[in-house]
Amino acid sequence: PKSATFYSIANAQPGLGGVALGNLLLKGAMKELRKEFPYSLDTYATLSPIPALRSWIMNNLKINQNFLTRTEMKSLKDISQEIQSHFHLGDDDHDHDKHLLEIVLSDTSWHTNDIIVKTLEPILMRLAAHYLCIEKHHGKPLDRVARFHIGNGAEMYRINFLADISRKGMLNSAGVMVNY
Repeated sequence: PKSATFYSIANAQPGLGGVALGNLLLKGAMKELRKEFPYSLDTYATLSPIPALRSWIMNNLKINQNFLTRTEMKSLKDISQEIQSHFHLGDDDHDHDKHLLEIVLSDTSWHTNDIIVKTLEPILMRLAAHYLCIEKHHGKPLDRVARFHIGNGAEMYRINFLADISRKGMLNSAGVMVNY
């Protein structure tokens, strides 16, 4: 093999939140793989979660009227009947147009509707790219997983739409993951 990919290394226990297990696990696994494949393995990658992406989106939808572009708002409005049907919204929900993305992301089943998926892909990919590349805290990525990988010399390679459609993946990152 020429490459090794690590999938979603995360601290499973809440009590280990501040412990740098990811660094230890990755470096240990890479060391073992180098021993096993000393001449062929030259590329390492991860498929990593974006644990706070969905909450960042939801917060910004509430506080920033210009968070979505006009094109994105129109795309969502164009499928408002589909959203209304998929989420069983009543006809008396006249204000639902204003918060369509919030309505969609509040439910983890939206990924089962092809029309909603097709509309959300460019929106979520743009927002994920912005969150990962632009949003900073003290000059470092706002996202803690990105901060870890970038801080260890990795480069962001690709953002992956609907890479984790588990309940946890949908609640944390709207299903989006990233390769480093």
